[in-house]
Amino acid sequence: MRVSAPLKAPVSVNGIVFECTFDSGASVSVMNEELAQRLGLEYNGDQIHLIGFDSMQREPCNIAVNVPFRVAGHLRSEHVCIQRNRRANQKDYCILGMTWFRAYGVTVDLHNNIISFPASVRRDVNGELIVDPNGARVELQGYSTHEDVSSPMI
Repeated sequence: MRVSAPLKAPVSVNGIVFECTFDSGASVSVMNEELAQRLGLEYNGDQIHLIGFDSMQREPCNIAVNVPFRVAGHLRSEHVCIQRNRRANQKDYCILGMTWFRAYGVTVDLHNNIISFPASVRRDVNGELIVDPNGARVELQGYSTHEDVSSPMI
């Protein structure tokens, strides 16, 4: 447990590159308000209440739709919940959650920290995404950083 860390990789939105967490345990995608402003994201007027693992409902988040994420050079848009910054010096964060994983057929090789998704994505006549699970796949080398919280072994 001492070396556990989330899976991260660089992504870009509107030409700005930043670190993103790929989290299959997050039901939706989320980023903090300051990062959203820096990326020039606009809200659509909808809001959603996020509920954490502690079952506590948070204040409502604004929604930015079709955020143009570039992952390994491929456009993979996502609707994102924008959370208010809780502290003045809060570090930016962006989490791509299960809505993104499911929409694009994303898989993760946890042993090697590789994020993989079909290279080919198209829309049907109704605008629904169609991914080709048997076609070529894009692989992105992610990373997990570890802080050494060593303590004496007893």
